[in-house]
Amino acid sequence: IFDSDSLQCSHTLAGHSSILNCVVVSLDDSTIATASNDRTIKLWSVQTGECQATLERHTFEVRAESDREM
Repeated sequence: IFDSDSLQCSHTLAGHSSILNCVVVSLDDSTIATASNDRTIKLWSVQTGECQATLERHTFEVRAESDREM
């Protein structure tokens, strides 16, 4: 996560075991959702960089795109 004021990396989101297919930021800029070939979706806190939840048990890799915002 990059701080838009300082342009410095504030947090690194580490936890997926495969490549990311999608990254979405919530409307209030508080949460990032990531979808991966590891068949999980992870929800991350923008403020802390910590994983808040992992959605598992997808049959295939998660490839999500949305024209709707979180």
